[in-house]
Amino acid sequence: MNYVTTDLKELAAYATFEKQTEMDEQIYEYIDTLRHYEVPESTIEVLRFFGRSSLRVLGVSFAKYQTIGEALHL
Repeated sequence: MNYVTTDLKELAAYATFEKQTEMDEQIYEYIDTLRHYEVPESTIEVLRFFGRSSLRVLGVSFAKYQTIGEALHL
């Protein structure tokens, strides 16, 4: 089995936030907006998942659809 390695220093150029607190604030602000539109709770859980899984490069998640679904029991 072949594995692809990733240089996190190179990927840092794709970060959309400088600090984790910035990312968290943006996620929860968006969640508050979505609650006004009565979106399914699963949508909000996916956003929370992205927040938890986007810590190596802030704002970038490497999770596959299957991984997200399994983690959220969807």
